[in-house]
This record gives sequence, structure tokens and C-alpha cells, in this order.
Amino acid sequence: MSTEERTPPSRRAFLMATTGALATGALAVTVAATWNDSKHMSLQSVVDAARAGDTVEISRGWLIGTPVVVNKALTIRCVRGGSVTTTKDVHAFDVMASSVRFEQVALRGVAESRGDKQAAIRVTGTLKAPIKGLRILRCIIVGFAKNGIEAHHVHSPLIEANTIERAAYGGIMIFSGKGGRIAGNTIRNVTMRTLKNAYGIALTRMYNQPLAQAPHTSGTIVTGNLVDGVPGWEGIDTHAGRDISILNNTVRNCRVGIAVVPGRNPAGVYVYAPTGIRVIGNTIDSTVTDGSRRPGIQVIGATSSTGKVNQYASAEVASNTVTGHGTQNTGNQSGIHIEATRQTTVRSNKLISCSPNGIHAYHSNEGLVIEKNTFTDTWSQNQDFAACVYISGTAQSLTVRENKAIRGKKKAKLVNERGLFVRAEAKRPGTTVTASGNSFTACVKPIVDASKSQKLT
Repeated sequence: MSTEERTPPSRRAFLMATTGALATGALAVTVAATWNDSKHMSLQSVVDAARAGDTVEISRGWLIGTPVVVNKALTIRCVRGGSVTTTKDVHAFDVMASSVRFEQVALRGVAESRGDKQAAIRVTGTLKAPIKGLRILRCIIVGFAKNGIEAHHVHSPLIEANTIERAAYGGIMIFSGKGGRIAGNTIRNVTMRTLKNAYGIALTRMYNQPLAQAPHTSGTIVTGNLVDGVPGWEGIDTHAGRDISILNNTVRNCRVGIAVVPGRNPAGVYVYAPTGIRVIGNTIDSTVTDGSRRPGIQVIGATSSTGKVNQYASAEVASNTVTGHGTQNTGNQSGIHIEATRQTTVRSNKLISCSPNGIHAYHSNEGLVIEKNTFTDTWSQNQDFAACVYISGTAQSLTVRENKAIRGKKKAKLVNERGLFVRAEAKRPGTTVTASGNSFTACVKPIVDASKSQKLT
């Protein structure tokens, strides 16, 4: 429990009720006055009546067809079964002020299958006037047509211990955020529906705006969350984030578990890479055994359509457990995929039943270190190889050391077929691999250097 949660606000409290379709009763102010409910027939009117620093308590069910605009510092909480349900494809709350706090608010969207605009809580700051002091704690958000929580230009938000289910696009979406903590949330069943992508948690920017107007999200900690069920796309994502920490999360049943990937400029070109990213201590399980998912973790820099690197990614990928990821009938798939990086380390990860490769170093990785990882049952049913460490492309300098293969109980055409595999294409131009201290004796072919040009032991 955070310090924020333990410290109750010393603010006035409003008790809300309505004579509307789902709510009856009286509205009272616990301090200076008693409000007549006939003057407050809408949730918006109660929020408007409150003063900055007040607490608004929702004690009944509300049906709303337009967003509730919050333009002052308030604490909003549900008590005694209170809730807010939207009747149209609209946001439930539209926040335009700093120091707004949501506690135990129950939100339900009815446009889950018939819209693409709706967020339960949308927070909108600007570059010159970012939103500060946002707190969203222990809320329950179900069935919104786009996002659960969507925040633009927020500094140091705390989004903690919320449950978000059946969002159609994103569970928690941060655009041009700075700092803050996303912790202990449960996000399930992000459906994607007719939208092209879907995310459990995403830290990104609006790519159709110049970088000067929409900077990279930076310095955010994402820790202790459960993301379960984004089978069409990505569990946790950053597009060109800066100094993001993704720590000790559980990601299940997602097409890609954790995606550390580039971002585009307004012309649609990938020119911004994610840098300074830490992906540590996460548990990522595809929940399938047929090799139909994509990588559990991918770190990719910004490259052009011709393969030219516009900006290198950098990351530390350590102490994660990845199970059942990689598309087994595609040779360049893997549990962990690394591409166009500089000074990136992949260390002490456990890769279990990944296919057809455990770790794939694709191309343009400078100073990549792959060390002390364990690989259990790297497999393929359709490929002619299955490698623990696969180095396939050009322009790379890598150190591969002290990794280990383990034979488990997986049954397939190929299991642990190769330990370290350097493809022939890696010899042109400029790929160098130094390998030492690896234990690939559990593999049929411990080392295969098709390039015939590397220092491998």
C-alpha cells in the first residue's frame, strides 16, 4: 500500500444522490450546507458544485450520456455500491486539472462493442500545462469501447491496484508522460475487436505530432501488474520510451508479452528508438503450447525499410521467465528478439519451450551481451533448426557466454537441436561473435557456425 493511500485527504465530503433512472435520495454536504437534490439532477452538477480540494462521494448508480468534466482538484470515490455507467460511446470522466484523485470508483461502459472513442477516465494535459498529482487507485473499470485509462501529458501519476476488464484497445495508455508509477493493476481481456492493435499497458506518444509537441514518455515505473489476455497484440508496450522500467509483472495469453519498440514521426517513418529500458523480473507465459505466438520480449530500434538504423535501442533484459513464446513455423521467431540495439544486455533469463529459437539476435546489434541464460526445450515442428541462441543477420558484435541448455519433457520434431547457431549470412558484412563458457551439451549440435568466421567455444 502506497503512502498516498494511507493518508486520507483532509477535505470536505459531498454525498451524492439523484432522482434519475438508477438513483434516488438526497444530496448533502457534510460541512457548511445541505444541498437539495432537485438542484442536482446530474453528476456533472454535483462535481461543479464542489470546490477545489473537496471529496465527492458517489453512493448510487448513475447513467450518463456525456462525459463528466473535472476541471478542479477533487477526490472522487464510490461508497455503498455507487457506480457510473455510460449509455453512449463517450468518456465517463474527462479530467483537465491537476491533483485529481479517483478512489474505488466503479465504471462501466455500455459501448464496448459499438464504438471506438470511449475511455473510462481520460486525462488531458498539455506540453505547457501538464497534469500533476493524478491518482487513480483501486477502481473497477469494465467494458469500454477504447481505453480503460488514457492520460496525455501527465507528470508523476500514480495508477495503482485497479482492475480493468474488456477494454477494446488499451487497458492503461500513457501519452507523453513523465515519471510516475503504474503498479499492482489487473488488466484482463483487451479484445482489440475491429481495431488494429491492442495493449494491456502502453507508454507512448502521439506520433502524428512533432516531437517538440509530443515528447517521449520517460521515467515511468511499471511494476507488479497482471496483464492477462491480449491475444491479438501486446501485453506491455513502450513505443520509443526513455528510461522506462518494466519490473516484476506477470503477462499471460498475449501475442507479444513485452514490446520495447520504435516510434514514428508525423511522416510515418520509424526514427525514434526506445532507450534506457529495463525489463527485469517479469513472468511471461503465452499459455499455448503450439508455437503460435510471437516473442515474449522484443527490443527493436528504429530502422528504415531498407534496414538502415535511424536510431539504436538500448535495454537491459534480465531475470525474466518466458514460456511458450515464438512462432514455431517461422525461422526468425524466438522467446526474446533483439534488433538494432547498442550496449544491450540479455542476462539470466529463463526461456522455456520457446520456438523455434530461445534468443534471436537479428541484425545491427552493437555490443550485445547474451549471458547466463537457461534454455529448456527450444523446439520446432516445421523448421529445419531450433536454436537456443540464433544469430542471423549482419552488422553485429556480440558476446555469448555462460548460457546453458536443459532437456525437459517437450515432444516435437526438433527439441534442443542447436545450442548456438550463427547463420551463414552473419559473415557479411561485419558481424563478429565471441562465445565462451556456454554449456550446450543438452543440444544435438552444441555449436553451429555456418559463417565459418567466428570465435566460438
